[in-house]
Amino acid sequence: MTTLDIVLVFLLIILAFAIYYLLSKKKTYAKPSYVKKDEIIEDYKNQMKRIIEENKDNPSLKKAQQINLLKQINQELSMNLFFSEEEAKKLINQLAQM
Repeated sequence: MTTLDIVLVFLLIILAFAIYYLLSKKKTYAKPSYVKKDEIIEDYKNQMKRIIEENKDNPSLKKAQQINLLKQINQELSMNLFFSEEEAKKLINQLAQM
């Protein structure tokens, strides 16, 4: 084997590793912000519905759990970049009316 053959084999090995790396890289696609917001809102509504259904026979416990959930949601929304302060207040009011 000549030096040229060794260099060629070395370059082919490097090329093969580069192609493998580029093809095996996981492609992650971020969801648009409006999809994330909708998913967050639906999750909060489902949590509230679950509390209402589970405690329909005990109004005082239902009210206490609703208040705790609203406090938790308010805290989460205040730190969430997807929601403005006005949007957070609107969502809290919607959940409180359920």
